[in-house]
Amino acid sequence: MLAQVVAALVSGWQLGRRRSVRQVENESLVAYQSWSIYRDSAYNESGFRDWEASAIATYFPKSGRVLVPSCGGGREVLALARSGFELVAFECQPSFVVHCKDLLAKHEIPAQIFQAPPSEVAAEVRGMRFDAALVGWGGYMHIQHAQRRVAFLRDVRKMMPVGAPILISFFTRREQSKFFFIVYWVARVAKAISGSSLPVERGDNMDGSFDHHFTSDEIRAECKAAGFEVLVFHQRPYGHVVARAT
Repeated sequence: MLAQVVAALVSGWQLGRRRSVRQVENESLVAYQSWSIYRDSAYNESGFRDWEASAIATYFPKSGRVLVPSCGGGREVLALARSGFELVAFECQPSFVVHCKDLLAKHEIPAQIFQAPPSEVAAEVRGMRFDAALVGWGGYMHIQHAQRRVAFLRDVRKMMPVGAPILISFFTRREQSKFFFIVYWVARVAKAISGSSLPVERGDNMDGSFDHHFTSDEIRAECKAAGFEVLVFHQRPYGHVVARAT
């Protein structure tokens, strides 16, 4: 219990003293650069996790073009290609973009992979049409502030026809979580002391990278605001929703 309180205090203090969204994004990029697993070929060739495979088999079309934002080193892109889909993807971490391209070249898989600014859709994919979308594992929760997350999802929605599915994964939290209560109020105090204008929301956490932990109501509201209807919400084994374009 004490360790959790200390962790919440540290997270809130770190979060509240950050001066800008861009600073938080840059620190998250640095954190991911240090996590070599996402550039590990064995990991990226390991295929879908069971919950991903189930969601795709149940809700995705049997074929078509799939958009993969936050594609990391290419695990989901390779797994989708092996399932017969046409792939277009983008990623903000430069070293992951390189690894993803190398991985697909190794397996002789044609796919378009682009680098995008953090929290934004790559300019090269705007105007394309997609039959489905899969946001790379946990990528959505790294976008800071609900309005920015909704804007990101809305840009994805513009490229999808009505009824097209999207799979989004994220960390979850209980509505009355004491940990996030502490993080939020410590961050508010740190903001006041530092003069930061950085937006802070209940559920935000700063532990190497920035993460927002969702309740069911939050993710449903953000999907609805972006033009998606949530079909299923699961907390385990990893938080995720499948939604469809409305």
